Amino acid sequence: MSRPADDNPTLRRQLLSGMQRLRSLVEPEGAALPCDPVDWRQPHRLNTASAELLRLFAAKLAMGLTKGLEALTGQPFNASVVSLCERYAASLYEQVEQERPTQYYLPLTAAGGKGHVGFLRMSLETAGLLVGYVLRDPEAQIGKSERISPLGETILLDAVAALADALEAGFAEYGQARLEKTEHLIYRDWPVRFNDLEDLCEFNFCAVCGQAELSITLILLDEIVAPIVGLTGPFGRAEEKKDNPDRIVKRMYDAPMTVAALLSDTLMTLNDVMTLAAGDVIVLDRKITEPLDVQVNGQRCFTAWPAVVNGRYALAAAETKNR
Repeated sequence: MSRPADDNPTLRRQLLSGMQRLRSLVEPEGAALPCDPVDWRQPHRLNTASAELLRLFAAKLAMGLTKGLEALTGQPFNASVVSLCERYAASLYEQVEQERPTQYYLPLTAAGGKGHVGFLRMSLETAGLLVGYVLRDPEAQIGKSERISPLGETILLDAVAALADALEAGFAEYGQARLEKTEHLIYRDWPVRFNDLEDLCEFNFCAVCGQAELSITLILLDEIVAPIVGLTGPFGRAEEKKDNPDRIVKRMYDAPMTVAALLSDTLMTLNDVMTLAAGDVIVLDRKITEPLDVQVNGQRCFTAWPAVVNGRYALAAAETKNR
């Protein structure tokens, strides 16, 4: 400052009194409210009502799976729902690509030209047991090695296709679009072409016959089960999301932004601030030969020179490399 600061006890008392009044207006922090932990990396379309509808629908699919297995093998099976969950296609894709589990997949499509909408999945062990039951030889050592033989895979394809038909019957009862199976199995590789942040609904079933257990998983896009369980969209497909980044940026072009020019700053003591008077001079830390910092929404984006246009303050951009 240009003159020595005088001690002013009155101003100090007023400042302390004001700080105490402001502090009294702030409510003390209470105990944190109890809440369940949420993993926001997982989809969260299902609410309480839709989750219950999904559970009832899954039970119906399990009944269809039981009938399909019994018709296919001639053995008494009891299929039940082990778990239901939502997943992102991207996370499942990464898991398959990294771990490459020994599993068989049957891709599923839907009528109406929707392309791939999901798949049936089962482990190598379950696939071997299923082929054994179809051959009326549950003790056959099928699926114990790295991969089932070509003949075994032919039998497996027919068996899995029959199970897909049994599950599809459950959708038909609700008047939904028919699920259509493809004519080939996929071993270990990622089975379908969506790998974006599409929401998937995963049904995990366990079918028991004597001491044997078959683990079968049905994975479908949320949009396929949405009409049944009351989920709301929009349900964007991977191929529809390719242009999303550009579309979002274009929509942001008209968003209002706050632009502010920072003249300069300096460091002062509290005593200096409290004793300021008209005519005092504060020396800042920027030279007059340096441009001003310009902030956009509080973030430094570029520098500019002060200017005047039509009697109003203005800025002439100096450099913009930090945008």
